[in-house]
Order: sequence, then structure tokens, then C-alpha cells
Amino acid sequence: MLLGPVTRLDPSHKQFGHFNILDAVTNPRSRENNVPIDQKDKESLDCEIIDSTFQESLDCDPHFQETFGRLKQFGDSWNDNFHSLRNCLRQLHSLERVTKVLEESGRRFDVVIYTRVDLHFTSPLVIPRRIGAKTLYTPWFDKYRGLNDRFAMGDQPTMLKYGRRRQLAVHCCEETRKPFHAERFLSWYARQLRLHTVDLTSFEFCRVHAHGSIDCPATNPRARLHYRLKQIFGSFRKLGLQ
Repeated sequence: MLLGPVTRLDPSHKQFGHFNILDAVTNPRSRENNVPIDQKDKESLDCEIIDSTFQESLDCDPHFQETFGRLKQFGDSWNDNFHSLRNCLRQLHSLERVTKVLEESGRRFDVVIYTRVDLHFTSPLVIPRRIGAKTLYTPWFDKYRGLNDRFAMGDQPTMLKYGRRRQLAVHCCEETRKPFHAERFLSWYARQLRLHTVDLTSFEFCRVHAHGSIDCPATNPRARLHYRLKQIFGSFRKLGLQ
């Protein structure tokens, strides 16, 4: 559903990855409690380059702790004792590291795709015929008044910027005076960089948890109709017709 369309367009495409290494997953929000992780799973992804960070070392890193502490001052969006906030910072670290891998590879690509490895695609991705400069393409669903941050694509300069947004997390909270929130942060960041944003409406995916449960977003016909109506009314507001 993902690699098939990519391979048809570019049989020689490259895959890079970064993983935070840990022995088991514990996440109160998803009811995962000390679920063991098979470290060999990442080998099946056929990545040309894989980078990694020991999560325990990351959590003890002074810069990580400082950023985490400063963000906590603005509140807890998820109301789970900042567990999800810490996970978001870990994910942003991973994103930053794989972006560094991409840049240091010295390769140049027309399209760069970022995706989490815990996604199960239920319909095939359709890559736009033309990828606009300074344009960020993200899923149409699970936006939470921001932008879905689990999958994104764009040209290489845009995606290098996308992968380095961690450094502005505290600034976002300072400016908005609101608790850190992953989707709203990505939307704010795109505006800061004056990126055009486009919703990808051709495909869908679910999230697979370490203990095997699957969370699928509301992407049924009713949800799509609601999305289309919001797009239409949003266009009217921009034109001053409301």
C-alpha cells in the first residue's frame, strides 16, 4: 500500500531509518504495559542506513531534560502525567536523527516521504504528479486542529526542514501560550516556515500498537463528507463570504 506505489515510480528508491532502542513499551494511553520489543524487526525494513539511539540515554540527556522541563511548564495536553509529551520529544529526536542520515547520505531526491513504522496502510498511496516547492503533504484525517504528523511528504528541501522542527517546540509554546500538542505544533511550524500545506486524500492508515491492538481513524463516507464540507466552508471564510 505504501512501498508498492513508491517502487513503481522509482524501483531504485532508498529507505533510511532511525529507531529509539528500548526493551519494552509502556504507554498508559494505549494500555501497553511493558510489552517486549523484538530488536530484529527493524531488519525486515530493508533500509540502506539505520541509525539508533538508546532511549534510556536520550531520556538522561541534559538538553532533552531541559526541553522536557520547559515544555511541562505550559501544561499537559494529554493529561497523562506528561507521558505523551515525553514520547513526542522522543519521536521528534528520532525524526531529527533520520533527517541527518538523509542529509549526510549526499543523495538528492525529487520526493521524500517520512512515515512511522507502526502504521498499517489500508489503501494505496497516490503520489501527486507534481510536488510543489515549499509544500508539505500530510493526511486529511486525524488533524486535531493542526496537521497529522504521522506521515508526510514533499520535496527534499521542505522535508529537511520538516525533520528539524524539534528545536522550535519551546518557542511554539512561548508564542501560543498553550500546552505542547503534536499536530498543532506541526501546523504552527509550517506557518512559521511559510509552507503551503496540502491534504493527501487518496489513502488511509491505522496505527498498530506493540501489544497488537489497532486504532483506525474515522475515514468512513460520513467522515469524508464532513471533511469536504469543512473545506468548502473554510474557502468561503477566506473569501469573506461568511
